[in-house]
Order: sequence, then structure tokens, then C-alpha cells
Amino acid sequence: MDTSYLYSYNAERYQKLAERKLPCREKLNTTEVEQGYLLPNRFAKNRLFGCGGVLDAEKNYVKASEMNAYAKYAVPVTAQDEKEIYLGEGYTIDDNKVEYLDEEIIYLGYINNHWGHFLIDCSTRLYYYLEHMDENHKYAFLVNENEYYQAIAPIRRFFELLGIAECLIFIHKVTRCKKVIIPEQGYMINAYYSKQFLHVFEKVAESVDCSRYPSYEKVYYSRKQFKKAKGTEIGENILLDLFSKNGFTIISPEQLTLDEQIAVVRNTKLLCGIIGTLGHNMLFAKPEQHMILVNKTHNINVAQMDINKMKNLDMTYIDSYLAEFPSLIGNGPFLITYSEMLNQYVEKHNWKKPAEDVISETVLKRNLQEYEEMYRSRNLKNLRLVYEKNPDRFDYFAPDHLLELEMRFYHLEHPATMREKIFYQYNRVKRAFRRIVKR
Repeated sequence: MDTSYLYSYNAERYQKLAERKLPCREKLNTTEVEQGYLLPNRFAKNRLFGCGGVLDAEKNYVKASEMNAYAKYAVPVTAQDEKEIYLGEGYTIDDNKVEYLDEEIIYLGYINNHWGHFLIDCSTRLYYYLEHMDENHKYAFLVNENEYYQAIAPIRRFFELLGIAECLIFIHKVTRCKKVIIPEQGYMINAYYSKQFLHVFEKVAESVDCSRYPSYEKVYYSRKQFKKAKGTEIGENILLDLFSKNGFTIISPEQLTLDEQIAVVRNTKLLCGIIGTLGHNMLFAKPEQHMILVNKTHNINVAQMDINKMKNLDMTYIDSYLAEFPSLIGNGPFLITYSEMLNQYVEKHNWKKPAEDVISETVLKRNLQEYEEMYRSRNLKNLRLVYEKNPDRFDYFAPDHLLELEMRFYHLEHPATMREKIFYQYNRVKRAFRRIVKR
């Protein structure tokens, strides 16, 4: 992993995570529950998914059915750290509303229609199917309570390529089963992975005839056509101009079928994109493939770091953003700029630079105004949320980062009213937290 093009306050954190070992588990366990209850997902505050899983015949919660992660951004974990529960704990059920399946069911956890979460959180038990394909089982995903689930096109196609599509059921009501078999998670973020987990993606990728699709020397994944990115990311025109000038084919992955996306990954020598779900598609990559990820935030995507290790990727990270305000990694807004780090990469590789009309101070000032207005209208609560999740690791306010803001923003004479309000709120919360700790 090349961290030469990271801001100084990021490089050390990335390096620590790069040095962290990600154990490969050889043996995965299963738990069998006679007359078990499947509990669909029920919303729970401050949990990624919610409450749900499996109860035994006496209605005790089966911890093996939890969905967990050590999703502590940029912090290597130890055995003493507590796992973060994405889906877990039971809830009281009404016996009069319980459905019954007189069958042996394989439990797969919770599923939703977010492609990134599907790849790293919801696919971790699918390996069991590959090891028991000759057995006549039904495989059950939990979905949101009382909501019928219809998989989005790439997830639906994933199941078809894997061969499991006809075996799946989606549980949206409490359901008691003759027996529930719970395979252990084949991968847990920031904790371990298994070859069995990777076999699922290898099977799906190998089911696509990539020779039917074009091969590329260099591809840049654009998020310009992605609806969510349109409302949270500003400044991608800089990257589009840069990469198109330097021989990259521009592709919008959301406009491709899953087969086409897999073919792009496996038929391209150098892939590049903004960090996010795009990088998770490298689960379909061949070992040691080369990718450049452009950072849009100070938050480190730990799952991507895991994927880099699992697939032994040749990964280069480039910081090319300015984070005036803290934002959760999945929320934004994010301001992409032509940073000094990106410029260093361009000069070292003798690339053509972006046009002046996309990287000028006039453009930066306009983008900054749009960014601040976007934050003002949608994200005032982000500071409190980020701080509450990471009160002892608020790396956003590292001195080097503040200096970067001073150098790149204030000289533009842009009104700082909003910035000052946010910083005041941060300091107020920080002082309150210290008072609580002292008690």
C-alpha cells in the first residue's frame, strides 16, 4: 500500500492500519437451534441495522446470530475490545403472530439494498451454500419487519451467478422453524477473514465470461451519475478532467450490469475512483491488481483496508479533499479539490494537469460556497454525531488539518460565520465531555 500521497495527519493512521494483521480463519463454526425463531430486523437507535436474529425454543437470544464488526475507524483492535453489534438482541414476540416453517433453514443474517453493505456485511455466511450445494436447504435472510423485500438488480444477479437464487427466502415476520443452522460469519470487519468468504466472490466472478467484454488499460470510476453522490460530493469535475486527459476510460458503474462491472474489474490494469463502495468491488478482483483510491474525507474506510489485505491489492491512496466540517463517512457533504498531494502524484508520473478553469481559486471559492450551503441545510447534526462516536479520537481537528484550512480557505476571504459556529459547538461539546469524564 502506497501512502506517499496522504496528508501528514493521515499517513500515520493509514500506516498503523496497514501494519495491523488480519488473521485468516481456517475453521468456521456452525450453531444448530431446534425449533428456533427467526426475528426480522426491527429498528434500533444507534445501531447500523437494528434488533433481530435467532431465538432458541425457550426464546433465549442466540448470540451466534448477531452481525458484528470491529468497525473502529483507524484504530487497531485488541481481544479486549468489544465488538460493535450491527444486528443483535432479541425482542418480545407475540405467539399468536408467529408463522411456522416445518423445515431446516440456513440462517444468513440481515440483508438490505445497499450494495456496499451487501458486499461486506450481508454476504458473510453465503459460503455455507458452496459447501452444501448438493443438499436441499432453504437459505433465509432477515429483512425489515413487515416489509416485503425485492433485491436490487446487482444483488439479484449476484444470487443468480452464485446459484443460490432459487433457494432463498426473505423473512419479514417472526417465523419458527423446525431447525435453524447458523454458520459463523466468514468475515468480520477489522477482526478476521476466511478463504471461504472469498470463495463466494471468486465463484460469482468466474461465472461471468469476462472475455465477452472489453479490456482496458486504465479506468476511472465516476460518481457523477450516482444520485446520492450528486447531493453529497462537490468537485469531481477536477478528477474527471484529470483522468480523461491522462488516458483513463471514464465509466459510471451504476449504469452497468453486475456482469459488466465484474468484467471491468478483472479486465483492467489500473482502476481509479473516489473512496467508497467502488473500492469494495475489488472483492471480485484478481490478486495483486492495482487501484488508486482518491480520499474525500479524513475518515478511514476500515473495510477497504481489509479488502486490500484479503486480495493483496496494489493500492495507492491519494488525499484530495478539504474537510471544513466533520462528516460521517456515509453522509457527507465532501469537498474534492486539486490538492498538493494529488499534484505531487501527477508530477511524479508526468501526467497532464487539469485545466485551469476547473482548479482555479474562483472555482474553489464557488465549490466552497456550495459545500457550506449543503452542510448548513442538511448536516448541522454531524458534528455532534461524529464526536459522540469518537470523543477520544477526534482526528479531524489535528493541527496540520487546521493549518491546511487556514492556508486554503481563509485567504479566499470567504465568510466564515458557519465555520465559526460549528467550531464553537465542537468546543462546547468537548468541554462538556471533559467535565463528565472528571466525575
